[in-house]
Amino acid sequence: MVKKKKIAYVFYTKVLDRLSYTHKELSEVGDLLLAYGLEYLYGIRLESEKKGKGCHGKPYLINHPEIQYNISHSGEYVVCVLSAMPVGIDIQEKRVMDVTRVGKRVFKDEEYREFLMNEDMQERFFRQWVLNESYLKWTGQGLTVDMREVETHGWHQFLHVDKNYMCALWAEQPLEIVLKEIMV
Repeated sequence: MVKKKKIAYVFYTKVLDRLSYTHKELSEVGDLLLAYGLEYLYGIRLESEKKGKGCHGKPYLINHPEIQYNISHSGEYVVCVLSAMPVGIDIQEKRVMDVTRVGKRVFKDEEYREFLMNEDMQERFFRQWVLNESYLKWTGQGLTVDMREVETHGWHQFLHVDKNYMCALWAEQPLEIVLKEIMV
């Protein structure tokens, strides 16, 4: 059993041949990570638990509200965080794309102007994206909110999973992070 309350356990896996996975199947891999984490940390079997969703879709365990979790996937990676505190996590593959166009939907006006002057706009874009998304997942708002309108508070941490990915975790206060790769 987990005794400390200020810990976030992040379980992640790399899927083989990502192109053969559908979005639904990647979500199922997320559930496998959740099942592993629940069994490993709490001795709880996911198949005997009922899951619910908040008003904007944030998942939770109906019979264990003391256990908070969040799942994300992108490209070859799936991540799942468990904690005794509300948490949000996001991972994004740093792929080449027109970040100047998409950046208009991610950055506030002043931030966007600074972003355009950044030497590595791809890196800056994906850093901001995972920060925004993990924040919105932590608060339970999801993408129901315009990212440019979000006023953040709390604490965040970038996680190194792979050099070609950006990953961030958001919570109300600093957490000790235990990062563990799992083969599923």
